[in-house]
Amino acid sequence: MVALCRIQLFGGLRIVEGESTISRFRTQKTAALLAFLAYHRDRPHPREGLIDLHWPLAAPGSGRHRLSQCLSSLRHQLEPPGVSAGAVLMADRTHVQLNPETATTDVAEFEAALNAAQQSHDKVTKQEQLEEAVRLYRGELLPELYEPWIPTEQVRLSELYAGAVVKLAKLLAERGEATEAMSHLHRAIEAEPLREEPYRQLIRLNAEQGEPGAALATYHELERVLAEELGEKPSAASRRLVKEVERLATQAPGPGLRSTALAPPRPIPRRRKVELPSGTVTFLLICGSQDIAGDEPGDAHAFRDEFKRHGGAEVESECAGYAAAFGRAGDALSCAAQCQLRAAAAGPSPAPFTMAVHTAEVAVTPDEAQPALHRAERLLAAAHPSQILCSEATAGLLRYDLDGGLSLRDLGVYRLRGASATERVFQLDYPGSPDTSAPLDAESGHTSRLPFQITRFFGRKQEIEHLEAALTGDARLLTLIGPPGCGKSRLAIEVARRLVDTFKGDVWFVPLADLR
Repeated sequence: MVALCRIQLFGGLRIVEGESTISRFRTQKTAALLAFLAYHRDRPHPREGLIDLHWPLAAPGSGRHRLSQCLSSLRHQLEPPGVSAGAVLMADRTHVQLNPETATTDVAEFEAALNAAQQSHDKVTKQEQLEEAVRLYRGELLPELYEPWIPTEQVRLSELYAGAVVKLAKLLAERGEATEAMSHLHRAIEAEPLREEPYRQLIRLNAEQGEPGAALATYHELERVLAEELGEKPSAASRRLVKEVERLATQAPGPGLRSTALAPPRPIPRRRKVELPSGTVTFLLICGSQDIAGDEPGDAHAFRDEFKRHGGAEVESECAGYAAAFGRAGDALSCAAQCQLRAAAAGPSPAPFTMAVHTAEVAVTPDEAQPALHRAERLLAAAHPSQILCSEATAGLLRYDLDGGLSLRDLGVYRLRGASATERVFQLDYPGSPDTSAPLDAESGHTSRLPFQITRFFGRKQEIEHLEAALTGDARLLTLIGPPGCGKSRLAIEVARRLVDTFKGDVWFVPLADLR
């Protein structure tokens, strides 16, 4: 069957149908749904699974309605007049799928070209397939969407691209096309500036071309990037290579050895320095149980990459961990969610990360930013592992204006450590976030008259929800009935403890055992 549309995922989401290109969609969620269906077009997806992924906090009826709206909008775009219904978007009462025979994607073509190159034993054919794969990679996968499944695939595809460029450069160099090979390597370095293999290949090519000076300049660029971004030095393999180049540079020029003072033929792109925001600034503070700047280089790379993607700028902080400043509160919250998702995707961590977000009116200088960072640090001290806490100042800006599956949960009023006043604290929930319902590690902002409990309360979730709904509704008197020892008093105290913030501390425990 002839493909009716091609969906581009590299560098941004687009639908290409003949001569027309569609890059605008009804909502951000509509675009996210299309991206997911296109990327995973090889299998049908249960409707309930799509609802859980894209609208995890919606009621069942509302989630189904939103999915139907998005599918209707996509059908209008994917199946214009003249294309029969269901030819591209196949949907029934239970499952949804893009027809893999009529809808293609650049990612599928990219991976097919790589597979063909890997299986080919003919160098000419291998080079053609690698060139096709490199041509198809127009930029990072779906850079404008913030969905939990995207970051891992962005890293995977970017690494595949960089590896393909290295292989292509070797083939081009063997055919005497060194200039073209170096041009490809520069683009690979731009896409993956922290991956050393393209640098090493470029160093070898410069040395083989009789330009050890250019090779050394490339190594020094690698050295600078790793030091600035990760606080690390190049690997042993890179250091051994540059020592050999330095040995060549000390030799007198001979056949095939030209000037040793040449610069690289094209400057290796430096990461753009992000301007520090000022005015209303939102700070994101990230910390683990260790000094992640020194012990978690993988997380350092991931976090700094997310800062950049969300328009944040890393700032100096007296707190342990990382701090970044954002001009928009929504960007800071999206960045925090993606950082947690990337940390979780990396596998079990011995030091789960806590995060805090706070907004203040400052000029970002070391003196001006520290008070705001200290307030964020107080939030951080109250958080549980993998939890993202948000101050009332940030929540007030966009509590009811969040998208991308993000939502803020009101945790109540607390007196944070070192704070002279109480403040309301919020938790950022996002698709894939852990279910954290334990009380914060901070003193409640309301004084209750409930007996102290030395053990945690477990279970009876349905009973607690029913009692809370009744007590915050129309009920004026609620009586718990049951045999002695079944836990009526303990359940009542737990419900009362959870409602302390609702009734602003006017919750009392009156023991009736002493009454006659």
